[in-house]
Amino acid sequence: IVEDTERAKKALNAAGLTVRENRVFAVRMKDRLGSFNQVVKQLNRLDINIQYTYAYKELDVNVLIFRVGQDDFQNAVQALQEAEIEIIEKHFFSD
Repeated sequence: IVEDTERAKKALNAAGLTVRENRVFAVRMKDRLGSFNQVVKQLNRLDINIQYTYAYKELDVNVLIFRVGQDDFQNAVQALQEAEIEIIEKHFFSD
């Protein structure tokens, strides 16, 4: 996840790497049993396929990053917000 996609693409291409840009969203998670399942259950309810996900912790914040099909992106975010699952805004990842 980068703030300046064009700069990142140029740097990676210059290093001989292939670059692909994907739209993702991040979810703030509680550190307790079943938190991941709570998110996945909401996406499954709408038959939204998770293409990939990964987790990390920054300071005291547990974060899950999701990529879903681009046709499902808005529906996924809306479903999670309606279920009161916090979507982390872009500014969280930048300075």
